Amino acid sequence: MRVALVGPFPLGRHVDGGIEAVMSELVAALARTDDDLSVHVVTVGEPSAVPTDEEAAARPAAGVTVIPPRRFARWTWYRGERRDIAAAIERIAPDVVHVHGLNFYAAAVDRFRGPVVMTPHGMLAHEARIVDAHSGVLERWSKRMRGLGNLWFERGALRRAEHLTAINAYVRDVLGPRTGAAWYDVCNPTPPAYFDLAARSGHVRLLFVGAIEPRKAVLDLVAAVASVLEAEPSVRLRVVGPDRDARYADEVRALAATSPHSDRITFDGPLSADAVIDAYSDSDVVVLASVEETSPLVLQQAMAGGRAVVATSAGGISHMIRDGETGRLVPPGARDALADALLDVVRRPDAADEMIERARHQARDRFHPDAVAAATLDVYRRVHR
Repeated sequence: MRVALVGPFPLGRHVDGGIEAVMSELVAALARTDDDLSVHVVTVGEPSAVPTDEEAAARPAAGVTVIPPRRFARWTWYRGERRDIAAAIERIAPDVVHVHGLNFYAAAVDRFRGPVVMTPHGMLAHEARIVDAHSGVLERWSKRMRGLGNLWFERGALRRAEHLTAINAYVRDVLGPRTGAAWYDVCNPTPPAYFDLAARSGHVRLLFVGAIEPRKAVLDLVAAVASVLEAEPSVRLRVVGPDRDARYADEVRALAATSPHSDRITFDGPLSADAVIDAYSDSDVVVLASVEETSPLVLQQAMAGGRAVVATSAGGISHMIRDGETGRLVPPGARDALADALLDVVRRPDAADEMIERARHQARDRFHPDAVAAATLDVYRRVHR
């Protein structure tokens, strides 16, 4: 069977998290499943970033077609990119097309007459509404415009979709009423390295991995941790990820600087995939304060790696973590409740260990890349005519 995987794919050694990480891991896992399966990736990126032979071997695929981005692509609704993606798929002549994301990538496969599987990775209609007063005016306007564009693509994709995979039940609950497509449950894969992390250090190190932006509510996180530090000054918070909203990120750092224990809160910026794994190895608790999430990889990685989880119940998180059983959940925006949950995990390590063990068991069954690849291949076989 010949499959075209269409969507954001990492070129070179750096993996920008999110869908890139999912596609990279899925390609490698699919290569291990079936000798008769041939996978070809179609992605938009700079041609200068095409992987070397060594890098391509690390993420095996039948081939990678890189579509160069055009100037003013957003203003033209990615018309040129969509046309080039469609032409690349026609040349590949796959038996099945698998699109990751419901943005312009999904719109590019309209002309393909074979079976198309689509995997939504975010609730674009929800995320388009998330702005913050601390963001700059231009950032808020730009985000809303990007959101409206993605919403237009999402609506069209759901209208045309015949086969959709749900990375958790939240996706099906939100998008199900908006489409007549058949649904298949397939989680996102977590790299094998996370399943082999060493035991927690016991030094109470908190880790946040993600973009510094309003959707992730990093202001709430820093405020909660500042309260925790007043009661437990030995705690540390490490923030790993890029500034996605400059004015908002400035406010986050300014708030951290007001804490008497500001030296206990560090901002590392974006790290390589290997360095992120090292950050997990050096942590005890993974924390997420988001106001909207679909199926955050950071929590899958924490569960697989045996790290305690403290998070909000936003979006799909409540479908991943059960409060008191596999982690601690609090309502979004509840800074005091988040601080209390963190203190509870810090002060009751035995209870945290029990939650961690249950979460690890679930992660192996749901998120190991070999299990995800097998479920994905089963979908391909079911839709292939």
